[in-house]
Amino acid sequence: MSIPEEKAKLRYTQAEYSVLNKGKTSWKDEIRHAIDQSQAASYEELGNDLQQNGIKIERITDKTITYRHLEEDKKVRGKKLGEDYDKGGLEIGFNRQNEQREEQARQRELEQARREKIKRDKEREKEWARFNRSTQAIRQNRERSEREERERERKARELEEQNRRAREERARQERENKHTHEKTRGFDLEL
Repeated sequence: MSIPEEKAKLRYTQAEYSVLNKGKTSWKDEIRHAIDQSQAASYEELGNDLQQNGIKIERITDKTITYRHLEEDKKVRGKKLGEDYDKGGLEIGFNRQNEQREEQARQRELEQARREKIKRDKEREKEWARFNRSTQAIRQNRERSEREERERERKARELEEQNRRAREERARQERENKHTHEKTRGFDLEL
């Protein structure tokens, strides 16, 4: 029974090692770097990103992808660059990118919903503040009216009390005058 070997994440040829040892970048590394920098979620997006870096997707088959470095006019299959650059690796990356975009979209929607809730809450607070001010003004007007009514009633009671006392005083004086008049009846009090 054989154990499958793990594929290399990056594959370098002897010529590439030689170029790297001289401190230079190989054209294959430029392709790798351009793919790594891309945020593509589809072959079309990847093709557009690579085109800006002087690289073209030459061909895509069911199993492989071939890149062309336009400046060097050289082609290379994705599997020769490494596992992440072949068709399977790219599709895993596309799926990851799509999931990330969906998550970002969900986060944006959540953030938007949160902002809208904050806005609604602030509007509700303003409405409650207006309602509170309105209610307070109504209450103050009612209390003022009630105070004024109580004051009118108090003054009316005082006036009624004064009138009652005055009536009683008049009645008392009339009784005294009547009583005095009755006592003096028949007497001539003029001297």
